[in-house]
Amino acid sequence: MLLKTFLGLGKFQVLNLSNKPKYILNANKNTIIAFSKKFYSARTLDSSSNKMMISDAIDIIPGTTNTFYSKELWKPSIVAQALLAATRTVDSSLKVNSLHSYFLLPGNVELPIEYRVDTIRNGRSFACRSVTAAQNSKTIFTLMCSFNLPSSTVHRIEHQYKMPQVLSPEHYNSDLVFEGVRNVFDFQQGTDTNSTFDNPKYATFSTKDSVGVDGRLVDPSNLKTAAVKSSLTRDPYRLWWLKPAVDKFNDAKTTFSFFDTQCGLAYLTDFRFLYTGALPYNIHYTKAEQKNRLLMMASLDHSIWFHSPFDLTDWLLFEMESPRVCDDRALITGRIYNSSGILVASVAQEGLLRAQVEESISLLVEYNPPKLL
Repeated sequence: MLLKTFLGLGKFQVLNLSNKPKYILNANKNTIIAFSKKFYSARTLDSSSNKMMISDAIDIIPGTTNTFYSKELWKPSIVAQALLAATRTVDSSLKVNSLHSYFLLPGNVELPIEYRVDTIRNGRSFACRSVTAAQNSKTIFTLMCSFNLPSSTVHRIEHQYKMPQVLSPEHYNSDLVFEGVRNVFDFQQGTDTNSTFDNPKYATFSTKDSVGVDGRLVDPSNLKTAAVKSSLTRDPYRLWWLKPAVDKFNDAKTTFSFFDTQCGLAYLTDFRFLYTGALPYNIHYTKAEQKNRLLMMASLDHSIWFHSPFDLTDWLLFEMESPRVCDDRALITGRIYNSSGILVASVAQEGLLRAQVEESISLLVEYNPPKLL
């Protein structure tokens, strides 16, 4: 849904073939065969690996100094790719402590995104980077992120919200489905460096079968033992267990930095998040004759605060809530816990939420203030 509004869904196509093709798609073996010397995203897609991998979806390739390009493209990967570009310009002793981003213009799913990183500050304990994402020389997205050295203080003050009490992930069905497509770009190596990234060919794959995420809605209706599917509550509140599905992050032979892990988490934070604001109204994308229906959803901004180290191969509980919807805008906040109950990150997003309703709807949501245990 977000992909449709931000990047747009053009006519589905397997390959963009102009002039003499440099690669083909073998329909029988589901294999991209590369004839060029540099095809950064080529890989065999057999029955066990014909699924999106987060590590591939967020990956970037370097261009000129402090410039990077997306290897794959669909909407949820943009924040993670921009953050990954920023991490490539700072010392590995640092960690990301926060990011704040804005979606400015609709993008083109058929073109790779160019990420330009500017150094704002390099201090002894903190650093700051600004990332501009552009297509056709137009800025479509911006991100500011802050880095800091982990604290070495022995005695510290600390508090956090208690993790909600829920059943473990194995009790729930895996039911995260996202309709859309992703493009894998073919960056050819030419004699002219500048032309390497101009209008590369690409292969298009559906995300219906996999978005690289195993998502399990925490709700009685989604229990594996549920004999009859009950209807979901209309509260603007949801809990999801999330983790990478088939991915290199789960491969013990592959080493990833904590920067990579933080970027992987940034990718996870954009799933089912904005829709939390639409839950009280029971509206969906439906036919035009429906009286109450969802017209448009699109992210306007996205922020993440990273609190504690975490393991991306661990199950993460994503608590989502929407305190306010008004003026066609929805505010969503979220908290992410690891399976041990540690609050590892907080998320906030405002998005465009346009609906067609027969008459105005105004609701109040009860909220209990926090208290120490």
